[in-house]
Amino acid sequence: SPRCACRAAPLAPGTVLHHRYHLLATLGAGVSGRVYLARDVVAGDGEGSEKDGGPPRRVAIKVFERRDCADLQFCREVDHLRRLNAADPGAEFVPRLLDTFLARDGRPCIAMEYLAGRTLKQLVREAAPPGGLDLDTIRSGGAALLRISPASSPADRPGAPLRSTVMRCLFRTFAFLQTAEAGGFIHADVKPVCARYGER
Repeated sequence: SPRCACRAAPLAPGTVLHHRYHLLATLGAGVSGRVYLARDVVAGDGEGSEKDGGPPRRVAIKVFERRDCADLQFCREVDHLRRLNAADPGAEFVPRLLDTFLARDGRPCIAMEYLAGRTLKQLVREAAPPGGLDLDTIRSGGAALLRISPASSPADRPGAPLRSTVMRCLFRTFAFLQTAEAGGFIHADVKPVCARYGER
């Protein structure tokens, strides 16, 4: 889709969207829009809602850029999320699509399940040996350098549990890609910063 000639100003914390989503912080920004962490005061995590005394549900809200640039991208992403949710009915890999709506200025928005956790990029940085990893070493060494296989990373070695976690996360990424392929998708831009791991 074409890039917008200008970007809308970020929404401030405390902004309320769709009469229910209270924005808490900005999670990230890209060419097509910004993603915010929000509190849903209508639907709680358990029975009832925050207004009924239940715990609030945290959601991720993607607000697309200017209306004249966003419609096609919005429709495409909604369709992709619905198809991926159908391919992953247990929501093991893909955040659930919760809602779609328009902001007051007419920009389309998507409400998704918020998954707390760390990205693969963060995990790899934390698992790196003292002094870090340079790009040439990563390209040539990869998993061998990180020592994340059970056979080469005994439990008493410093950093071994975290490196084992990195390996598990990599396998989950591969499993997600298989799920996406089963749903008719080929992910052509897999990046460590895009894969997030945590508990629901």
